[in-house]
Amino acid sequence: RTVLTHMRESIPQVAQEWLSSSERLHVMGGAFTSLFSLFSFTALSNFVQHLAPGHVSGWLEVIPCVLTSVILAGTIHPVSMTVSVLCSGGLIFCIHQISQRGRGVGIQEKKKK
Repeated sequence: RTVLTHMRESIPQVAQEWLSSSERLHVMGGAFTSLFSLFSFTALSNFVQHLAPGHVSGWLEVIPCVLTSVILAGTIHPVSMTVSVLCSGGLIFCIHQISQRGRGVGIQEKKKK
């Protein structure tokens, strides 16, 4: 296992008591784990792209990343799980919009009208 993997799994565990101490920190813990979802999705998508050039990432890559972050948030508090799902969905939506603009999909649709 790499150092990054150990850091990714150990930081929330070390901060678990602190993140569980107040309601605001529950929300912050959920937001933190949604960033984990974003980074793991990026890493997984890049890995799949390296193995199969031309592959477009989809739900097959998104679902395991979000589920892992929800499980990680569940070690903090149930509220963190909900916040993690909502923030992960928002981040994945933003990544989707950015990638569509990068491919020029939105620009082509406007020109057709």
